[in-house]
Amino acid sequence: MALIELRNVRKVFPTTQTPALDNVSVTVHEGERVAVVGQSGSGKTTLLNIALGFTSATSGAVQTADPHTTGLVFQNPITSLDPRWKVCDIVREGKSGSSYEEVREALENVSLDPDVVMDRYISDISGGQAQRVAIARALISEPKLLVADEPVSAVDVLGKQYIIDTFQHAHEERGLAMLIVLHDLGVAQKLSDTIVVMHEGKIVEHGDTQQVLTHPEHSYTKKLIEAARW
Repeated sequence: MALIELRNVRKVFPTTQTPALDNVSVTVHEGERVAVVGQSGSGKTTLLNIALGFTSATSGAVQTADPHTTGLVFQNPITSLDPRWKVCDIVREGKSGSSYEEVREALENVSLDPDVVMDRYISDISGGQAQRVAIARALISEPKLLVADEPVSAVDVLGKQYIIDTFQHAHEERGLAMLIVLHDLGVAQKLSDTIVVMHEGKIVEHGDTQQVLTHPEHSYTKKLIEAARW
């Protein structure tokens, strides 16, 4: 069953004549993990916003993610999390009526000590910790699908590993499907079954992650891999 489906999607913003997306087709099925990679300006975030229904396509067919079964993780936790709320309240927002113990477990699942962070505000913890709070909020309701925009960009090496482990565990234990925008090809290799390589609003390569990253066919994909040196 498709959780998200974009078919031949085109997006042109009024301020420019160059399409942000040009004939893009992406599907995320139940249990499938899809990584979208490419340089800044390649159309990754526009694809994500259309998939979530935050913006409309100029043309093409779109089945957006069901908000009731989707967990969201935005790129910058400092701006996406309410600074007036304590960590406990932020995580509880992800599941209405969640108990104190459920919040503690959600924080522990992202390798945060509830006794240390529960009563703190976002301004009192590091950016990496804040990102893991955002992930705890997204996963506490046990969604079918996780949509994440650069979930490891604001964290250090240890925090990155915590997040990778959390996502892998959720996929293995619950079959969590994922649509993740990434710059880091090493993380894409660990967290996706299917990879979508975007360049200037178009998909230039799309297929099995291991196959694409070990035997790329498109010159742009080869350049990304060479530049990454992972």
